[in-house]
Amino acid sequence: MIGFDAAAFRRGFWRGVAVGLAGGLWLAMLLWPSPARAQDLGAPFATVTASDGASITLHLGRGPCVGDALAAIWRPAAGDQRAPVLGCWVLTSSGLTVLVSFLDGDRGDIPVGRLVKARAL
Repeated sequence: MIGFDAAAFRRGFWRGVAVGLAGGLWLAMLLWPSPARAQDLGAPFATVTASDGASITLHLGRGPCVGDALAAIWRPAAGDQRAPVLGCWVLTSSGLTVLVSFLDGDRGDIPVGRLVKARAL
């Protein structure tokens, strides 16, 4: 019976390995983020340009935002080597200010009067 115990141990070990691998793959597939979510920015709605040439474009799609927030993109001035930054925007309840939060941690308030209707990119 000594050989039977060793065979049962090996069989249990390999079953555990198979179940662990299958469970790990299933969990990885379940938690893998969808790349299509961040690409759905929608049409540009309005833009505002700062005195240094940087601009913020407000979009009508959700992008990475949740709730009522819609996508925004900060673009650096011409010649600046920094990469554009995604963000989210909402209109305040008074309708006089747009609140913008960017994924790098910056935040800004834009008066509605400074917005210019965006042209198609």
